[in-house]
Formats: sequence, C-alpha cells, structure tokens
Amino acid sequence: MQTKLKINLADRGPHLALAAKQIISEQAQYFLDLENEYWHSGKHDISSIEDQLRFEKEYKETVKARIELLLRNRELADVQADIEKNNKLQGNRLAENVNGFLKRLLKNLQYGAAVPCATLTWKALPDGTPRWKLSSVCWKYPQNYVQYKTYDFGNIKDALSTEYHTVNLSPFDLLHLNPATAKQPVSDPLQNLNPPLDTPKARQMFQAFIDAKLVEPLPDGHLHWLTPGRTTKCPVTFVYFVTQASDYLGLTIHTADSSPRYSRKPFEDLFQIYHTSKKANTALSAKSRKPIEKIFENLSLK
Repeated sequence: MQTKLKINLADRGPHLALAAKQIISEQAQYFLDLENEYWHSGKHDISSIEDQLRFEKEYKETVKARIELLLRNRELADVQADIEKNNKLQGNRLAENVNGFLKRLLKNLQYGAAVPCATLTWKALPDGTPRWKLSSVCWKYPQNYVQYKTYDFGNIKDALSTEYHTVNLSPFDLLHLNPATAKQPVSDPLQNLNPPLDTPKARQMFQAFIDAKLVEPLPDGHLHWLTPGRTTKCPVTFVYFVTQASDYLGLTIHTADSSPRYSRKPFEDLFQIYHTSKKANTALSAKSRKPIEKIFENLSLK
C-alpha cells in the first residue's frame, strides 16, 4: 500500500509544478506590489545592516509562505474537483481506488499532514533589492503530524517522498514579457546604480551607450552588453569598454610603476560579465574599438 501511495503522490508532482506556474502567472502583479512595498515605498526605515538583514529575512519568508499557501489552496480545490469527477464513474474499480487515495490526500492537506513546499533562488539587483525565482516544488510532511498519525496514510513518513519538480519561473520575467499586465513600470536601472557608479556622469555615460544600441537595460535592473556577431561569456568589446569607462569616471588607479589598475567589479556586477581581467583587449580590432572610443570622445566634449 505504501508503495502505491508513494507512486500516486509522485504522479501528482508534475501537477504541483504546473499549479505553481499558473499561480506565479496569475499573481505576478501581487508579487511586484509586494516587492515595491518592502523595498521601494519608503515605509521601512533601513538605517543599518541589521535592519537590512531583518527586512530581507522577513520579505523572503513572506514570499515563500504566500506561494505555499496559494499552492495548498489550489491543491485542495483540484483534489476536490478530481474526487467529484471520479464519483461520476460509479462501478469503476480504478476510479474508486484513485478516489480512496484522493480522499486521504484531501484530509492530509486540510489538517497539514501533507504540505506543498517551495524552493526559491535569490539574487540581488544592482540597487540591493532581493529578487527571486521559484526553482522547484515538492511534497513535505511536518514531523508533528507524522508523530500523531491522526490523518496520515498509515505511515506518512514512508508513504511521502520528497521529490522535487522543476518550475524555474519568476513573476518579474512574466511582467517584462507582458508589460500591458503590469500596473507599474519596472524601475529605471540608471536610477538604482550602486556606488561608485551612482553619479550623474556615470548615468550620462550609460545612457549614451544605450542610445548607441551597445547597451540594453534589463527588467531586473542589470544592463546587457550587446555584442555584434558571435556572443561570448566575456566579449572583448566589453573588456575594452570597462577599461575606458574606468578611466572616464576617474576610477582607475595608477600604481608606482605607472601600470593602470582598472575598477572592474562595479561594471562586472552591473552587467553580470566576469573575469574581465583575464581577457586581453589587445586582440580587439581598430574597427571594433572605434564605436566605443567615439562615444567617449563625444562625452568628453559635453
């Protein structure tokens, strides 16, 4: 019996993942509003690292709890609907067996002996806002209900397997793909730069490269370097841009032997392109350098 229950519950794993995707799609605006309330509304006074960590923890717990509550409610409704559908198949042995499983699952959902669990991955935007993606979902069983065994399958610890099912979806991606569904526009990345790039001169520089179609703003606040032709993880043209931008913004440090030490990390984090120090730009042709140099020449004249 335990093996059959395990197999049947595993069969509902893909259904749980599909339900999670539907929930993220339907609740995309809610999650955008929640992020804005926590990080962009000015309601919270974050004056120290401790405050930042506390609010970040609270925010992450709120997002996870909301997803899991919505998943539980969706599963309750779907299981009940499946039971009603199978009730119409009177005399069907398979439908009766499935109904027995579904009714036990319904009770476990109602009393918290089986719960959907969400796994989220997080990253920080350039302005420090924590942003998430729902990576997977699974079934879990709280130990207190396993101990009392009031509404379980007979031995829920053996019957339930923690099998993760991939979701890999963020509501912010959906809002970018369907901007008409968003009530609020995505924040301008040039207004949320981190030091030492949080200056009018840096914003003017980035805007010039955006206007020249060499840089593209992304909905998550990062910037994307547009490389013509074959794309690599670390384009040589971007490496050259970093050295020129570091000089232009006065971030380059000249050592005692007069060799330049370019400020690379702020640009690497903003564009999410790393290891620029290992990529020599000497192989860059004069033709590829010219568009970049021309923009900096025009900026210097302003």
